[in-house]
Amino acid sequence: MKKYIYLLITCMLAVWGCKTTKNVSKTPAKTQPAAPIVVEWWRSDYEKCLKNAFDFQTLAISGRMNADISNQPMLSGLTFSYKINIQKDSMIWAKATVMGIEGVRALITPSKIQVLDRQNKQVRILPFSKIKEVIGVEVDFATLQNLLVGNIPYQAENIKLRTPDSKELWLRSGKGKWLFDYFIQQDIAKMQQLDIQDSTSTQTAHTVYSNFQMVNEMQFPFEINLTGKTPKQTAAVSLSHTKVERNPAEISFQFSIPDNFEVIK
Repeated sequence: MKKYIYLLITCMLAVWGCKTTKNVSKTPAKTQPAAPIVVEWWRSDYEKCLKNAFDFQTLAISGRMNADISNQPMLSGLTFSYKINIQKDSMIWAKATVMGIEGVRALITPSKIQVLDRQNKQVRILPFSKIKEVIGVEVDFATLQNLLVGNIPYQAENIKLRTPDSKELWLRSGKGKWLFDYFIQQDIAKMQQLDIQDSTSTQTAHTVYSNFQMVNEMQFPFEINLTGKTPKQTAAVSLSHTKVERNPAEISFQFSIPDNFEVIK
């Protein structure tokens, strides 16, 4: 059960930072254009997607997760239930259970990550900055929050159109060594796919958002499928939400550390 600590952090967070099905062009560099083609007609659709971001003050999500993590037999074919409660820009609380038994409970804030392992009576406490060491990508709390709710994570000024002759709106931006490809479903102005690639290695991540449903008159993805690949590990995770409540009347972020728990930092 100790492995659940890595499951909660790795499965919900790490896949975003680590096989994409939308491959970057393999044409030799000498034949590639110096930069993506810029066609201005798409900007209004992109800006509409930004304005259509899912907004909330508090959010309560319940569902089931399936995970398959290479090199970790205990995490292959694993299915468990989860609850994720979010207070905007403040905290992300999560609980994972198997057959009704709580395995871990986590509380993530802009400054700290805390994970309770009830089966082993341990609590792991890390500064938020350690996420980069766990998932390989430098993200802040706002970015993590956007990824969980399906909003565009980075609003880069250098974003470009990648497919001017296609009906699919495919945009790209960069942040340091990372390339972000956004695929926008134009009829509902929502991000339906996000591909992340490390331009200096083979490290990639592929996320698909689907089954959009109305939650208080706002579109929200009830299905999230993630695949990630690093030189040492491949991961596939699917989140299937069964219930999403925007600004519920009651929401809990209860998190306390029992006195008899071992603290690991």
